[in-house]
Amino acid sequence: MTERRDDAQLPPITAEGSEEGSGAAGAMPQVEGYQIVEPIGQGGMGTVWRAVQLSTRRLVALKLLGKGAFGSEKARARFDREVELTARLQHPNVARIYDSGLHQGVHYYAMELIEGIPLDEYVQQQNLT
Repeated sequence: MTERRDDAQLPPITAEGSEEGSGAAGAMPQVEGYQIVEPIGQGGMGTVWRAVQLSTRRLVALKLLGKGAFGSEKARARFDREVELTARLQHPNVARIYDSGLHQGVHYYAMELIEGIPLDEYVQQQNLT
């Protein structure tokens, strides 16, 4: 994942997955089966949260996709296919997907939490092309 991890406060997400403008600061989304801990980053498709998968007690990266991420049924099908294919991959350099679903109208997936610096920062620090 290439979401940035900044100290800047991310916009809170409602349980429905839409950003709040001037709502309660620090509001955490609710996804059944997960305890959301803190925001990790935000990208064009949604927001990634550090969370605990309650059934296994493991830390995960939980990505909640914004409602605008699926402009069409084709985009939704493409997302489903991506999750399915990624979940089949087993490689030490690929984060594993543990779960995906739909909760209160918000699509999400839970994947292996990789600690470290964002990929773009690593590339810059190492002077990689």
